[in-house]
Amino acid sequence: MKVDRYSLALLALTLTLLAAHLYTIGLPDKAACYSQHDQAYHCIMDEYYYIPWANSMLRGQQCYLGLGPCHLEHPPLGVALIALGIWAFGDDALGWRFTSMLLGTAGVPLLYLLSLKASGDRRLSLLSALFLSTDTLYFVHSSAALIDVQPTFFLTLSLLLLLRGRPFLAGLSLGLAGLSKESALFGAGALASYVFLSDDGPLRAKLFTISKVALPALATFFMGLQFYDMLYARFVFGSFIDHLAYMLKYGLSLKAPSWYDPFLKRDITPLDWVAFYSPIAYYISRTTLTLGGRQLSVVDVGYYGIYNMPLIWGLYAWVPFVAWGLLRTRASAAQPMATQAARLPWLALCWFLWGYLPYIALFLAGRVTYPFYLLQALPALCLGTSYLVIELPFPRWARYTYILILAFWFFAFYPYKAFLPAWIRALLRI
Repeated sequence: MKVDRYSLALLALTLTLLAAHLYTIGLPDKAACYSQHDQAYHCIMDEYYYIPWANSMLRGQQCYLGLGPCHLEHPPLGVALIALGIWAFGDDALGWRFTSMLLGTAGVPLLYLLSLKASGDRRLSLLSALFLSTDTLYFVHSSAALIDVQPTFFLTLSLLLLLRGRPFLAGLSLGLAGLSKESALFGAGALASYVFLSDDGPLRAKLFTISKVALPALATFFMGLQFYDMLYARFVFGSFIDHLAYMLKYGLSLKAPSWYDPFLKRDITPLDWVAFYSPIAYYISRTTLTLGGRQLSVVDVGYYGIYNMPLIWGLYAWVPFVAWGLLRTRASAAQPMATQAARLPWLALCWFLWGYLPYIALFLAGRVTYPFYLLQALPALCLGTSYLVIELPFPRWARYTYILILAFWFFAFYPYKAFLPAWIRALLRI
């Protein structure tokens, strides 16, 4: 069987990303992650919550509101997958982070397949996968026991299955996304909007397609939540409806300020996610280097909550470019919206808008918002930017320069750079 060069490039990209993960997955190690104050292991950002919760699942420990390690304001699947890694590989750094690493890495070829199905363009699809693999926040959340990569993976899979004409399986995957994190509801909105806007068929056919996705999605979500409650929260919730009500009430009650940015001198807002904010220290340890007879303190292991901002900034070009092109297509009776050429831009635009605009509304309503909430829309940003790069007649040197900028940003925020010469580490200081 002949393998084309794009498949080989995708394989090389995926294996390179996997190797980058394996190099850092044990950092920080278990010994460095024990908190005497909490009497528990946690290191990177919200591992503080999810590692103890995952271990409580493995012990069969019952949950109570306000007591113990359970955080019932979230659906349980993301943490259950963390628990699966601990069960398989042990209660250590590898076990904590294995499933996040696995799904985060698998998300790269998955996005390639989605892009290829939507566009039919292998070069564009490979570029989308490359862009996702270079995003620093995606890499960090794929390197830690956190619960944002899981819904992103299942949402991407759901969209791929929908485009392949498998609405039932798409619904199952969408339900798994919701069971991983409640914010996957916005992904459901993106899926429904895409069906409505990209299909030239009658309204009844569109509603039927959406129902074939929605019914298995709701069944998967409700049954999964009920199953968890029967096992671990039977003294808290009478049914999954009570659990849903609690999640909604808790989510709407979060009015505390977001993270403070010392450079901006104010809290970070959703507008800053797509403009600029200072890198957030998820976990930092320092070491001392000797350079030219001087002792310099540099970051030893550093996980930062920052996107690959040159990738994010691409939206200021591709969103208007895509919107204008789609409006022209809709205005032309000779160019139906359901053509292959229109599928990917419709998908990217619907996905991004649903993954971002609701947080503007929540912020304006006073609800706390954090930059990593945009992660579930990150594949859409990769699709949109790659579409722009391929569709516009950029010179080859401009495309390669942009890719090099993304690669440099990723490299600069890579968590562990002990392999570099001391002078480069001193220069980077991150």
